[in-house]
Amino acid sequence: MSYVMAFLSVLVFSALRAHGTWRRKQEARVAIARNSAGRPRSH
Repeated sequence: MSYVMAFLSVLVFSALRAHGTWRRKQEARVAIARNSAGRPRSH
């Protein structure tokens, strides 16, 4: 039973880490798009 819990914990940890990196990439992409879109508007 303990190895099942260890496997689940590793799986959850890797999923959370992947989700965090994906979210960071999405936020960076949104920031870049907002900057490029806001440049002509501010002129």
